[in-house]
Amino acid sequence: MEITERAAVRSMDIFVRAVCALREKKYYGEFRVNEADFKLVAGNNVYKAVFESKDPPDKIISDFSAQCAEFHRRRLQYLLY
Repeated sequence: MEITERAAVRSMDIFVRAVCALREKKYYGEFRVNEADFKLVAGNNVYKAVFESKDPPDKIISDFSAQCAEFHRRRLQYLLY
């Protein structure tokens, strides 16, 4: 994959779609994630919720976007500039 427009890349969308693709494979039962290592990379356990979810990628991305919008709305009152 070659990224030609860096500002347009939505890394969370790529992550969710990749995890969902792994989840949907026939050999899903054989796929194992080293949770401690992955948590270091991801920074939290969001990947686990996505991996174990039965929701399609678009719904997961939509839910994340709604949570982010709420966070940005709430943080406005704390910004000084």
